[in-house]
Amino acid sequence: MSKYVSPMEDLAVYKDYVEIVEKELYSFLSRFQGPSNYYDYLMYHFGFKSMDGNGSNGGNGAGAPIRLLGKRLRPVMCLLIYKAIRGEYETAIPLVLSAEIMHNASLIHDDIQDHDELRWGRPTLWKMAGLEQGINYGDTLQAMAYGLILDLGKKGFNDRMITKIMAASNHVHITVVEGQFMDLLFEKRLDISESEYFEMISKKTATPYAGIAESAALLATDDQDPELIAAYKDYALKFGMLFQLTDDILGIWGDMRKTGKVPADIKYKKKTLPIIYALQHTSSKNKERLISLYSQSEPIDGEAPLVLEILEEAGTKELCQERTRKFYDETLQALGATKISNVYQEKLKYMADYCFNRSQV
Repeated sequence: MSKYVSPMEDLAVYKDYVEIVEKELYSFLSRFQGPSNYYDYLMYHFGFKSMDGNGSNGGNGAGAPIRLLGKRLRPVMCLLIYKAIRGEYETAIPLVLSAEIMHNASLIHDDIQDHDELRWGRPTLWKMAGLEQGINYGDTLQAMAYGLILDLGKKGFNDRMITKIMAASNHVHITVVEGQFMDLLFEKRLDISESEYFEMISKKTATPYAGIAESAALLATDDQDPELIAAYKDYALKFGMLFQLTDDILGIWGDMRKTGKVPADIKYKKKTLPIIYALQHTSSKNKERLISLYSQSEPIDGEAPLVLEILEEAGTKELCQERTRKFYDETLQALGATKISNVYQEKLKYMADYCFNRSQV
């Protein structure tokens, strides 16, 4: 593969593990041959091919991504948990890939439902292939993810274990869709409570991490250590909450030079925790201003500084950072409860450090 370039310098610590994921992911996707250039679009989505608006493609032919898209935190977490317990990762590769592929299925469907035309700085899959085909691609990835779990049988795992992993993955799948359902409903509301918001991000963001961790620990222990499995699941659940709250902060106050993304949550009227909190704790006058701005059909452009002033007056950044500190502490506490100490465990801790440090803008 070509030299790995991390999208964040802070993630260079995971270089070797990301390269493993990329190599295995490319190898897996390359197996599929279908009608016309159907699977080329999936290769485009993951960064292994470039495509023009007519569907013509170009890859480097060496199995290397044109550029790494996304951080690959989910499959790396899966790999590290398995390796922390078992000392090797090879037998867990189908599970590692399933985690990343199911996540990307949700990204493709989210982009369609949110009408997002860009992801990772380039056209989204549905924008390139069309809305209808975009739905097909998301469905295809879901099928691939479940197929990979079945492939665990080829790695020596028995039907009982595969059934447990399948059940855990199915629970996550349903819960994520429930979270997306809530998120879409929130677009039409301005009376969202903090508890509702935390429930939504728990379902949509944190539960997938928890499911990945639970499955990795189940597999690594052959379901023989329920306390260890529960500790890793709790670690990943709290990490997922930390991850989403960090995104909430960076979506408003982030520095594009550090994050690689334009902080556009105000422009597109995303109802993340800072806005929800401000609507509940700002003055009546400012609340009316926010309601007026967030009720309009057009994006918020010139009025963005006013929104920032209202958020500052309500102390929203401090509140969100206080919440990130809480989830950061709980993440480390859960990781410590595993009572495992090795280099892979340290790298799992660094994931939490990475998220928390990004939130301190």
